[in-house]
This record gives sequence, C-alpha cells and structure tokens, in this order.
Amino acid sequence: MIWYFAYGSNLNLSRLKRRIGEWKESHKAILEGYRLTFRNGVADIEEKDNSRVYGAVYLITEDQLKRLDKYEGPKYKKIMVKVKVNGKEINAIAYYMREKAKFRKPHPSYLNIILEGLKDHGYSEDIIKIVEEISKG
Repeated sequence: MIWYFAYGSNLNLSRLKRRIGEWKESHKAILEGYRLTFRNGVADIEEKDNSRVYGAVYLITEDQLKRLDKYEGPKYKKIMVKVKVNGKEINAIAYYMREKAKFRKPHPSYLNIILEGLKDHGYSEDIIKIVEEISKG
C-alpha cells in the first residue's frame, strides 16, 4: 500500500473513485515548503519556503497508482513528499508537472471540482477561499 497526496481534482472523492475505485483510507494532509499554482489552467505544486498546500492523502494499491499514472499522463512526474496528517509526518507520492508552463487561470468547472474536493475532506471556508484566490493569479 502507498500513500498518495492529492491537491488538485483528485481531491474530489467521486472523481477519484471513478478513476481508481475504493481506497483503504484517506485523511486531510498539508504539504509544507510548497505552494499551489495553476499551469496552463491545471493544478501544480512548486517548492516555496514558508508556503503550504492543502490536500488529502489516500492509502492505495500499486495497481491503483498505475491507474493514476495513466490518468495523469506523461506531463506529470511522481515525487516523494512528506506531508502532515493529524500532526504526524508521513511519506506520500505526489505528481507535479515536468514542464513549468506559465500560470493560467483554471476553467471554472475544473476549479469547482477541486473546491468540492476540499469540502469533501472537511476543509474550512477560509481554506477554500485561499485556493480560490490562488486560482486568480
């Protein structure tokens, strides 16, 4: 089993379930030392001191990770990150864009999938507003 850290559209429980099926468990998680951005209108992360990315971790199988690889495609690369879950650090796999394209606002429907995912995981309206502001550039 592998922990997978999601910060974009895979935060949305129904979307991820359609992609990989049921997972063993999931939790809110924070990735520190990175920031959320939108490259070509799609969520991405980049290293940045004193920043954090709000997301979730899912405990998934190797087969489910392979399915995610297919969805994410060759434009994304996997990295190992340390995320905080209930005050404890755990290692998780995250995807980030190989090519650092310019910022572009996400399509409203794509942004709504992410915001619904944050709500799915119990994030506050304050956190949701932060992500909305980031999406504006």
